[in-house]
Amino acid sequence: MTRKKTRQQQAPLDRLTDALVDDVLATSDAELLNEAQAEDDNGAAVARRAFERACRPAAQRQLQTSKRQVRGRRLAGANIRALDPKTARGWLDEFIASHPETANKLNDAPAAGDQLSDEDVYGMLEMLQKRGARKQKAIDQNSR
Repeated sequence: MTRKKTRQQQAPLDRLTDALVDDVLATSDAELLNEAQAEDDNGAAVARRAFERACRPAAQRQLQTSKRQVRGRRLAGANIRALDPKTARGWLDEFIASHPETANKLNDAPAAGDQLSDEDVYGMLEMLQKRGARKQKAIDQNSR
């Protein structure tokens, strides 16, 4: 029966693995060839397998660290302010038309976007984007 290693038990093994990988990478080609020729079996294949086994845990740790760093981040949405006011109003009208229940909840805003100021339209689109209610669209920078 095997037991799981705690982080304290795993840390020295991880450092040893990293040191071995660094040692193999620092070894000159001539030394590797000499070792491979001294052994009877296919030295290149054995060396490749050993190298891959040594690299795998380090790569997995790096991947897990990267995943932890990325977790919780949100991708930045498009810059709503880059839209011209007419397009922004069209996007808002399109959203309200496809989500009538949301339009009923917007007590302050009239049903049509034409009666809102440009700032109101931009603000509402940014709020919808921040909450993830509005699907991302590409913004054509030349439309302004």
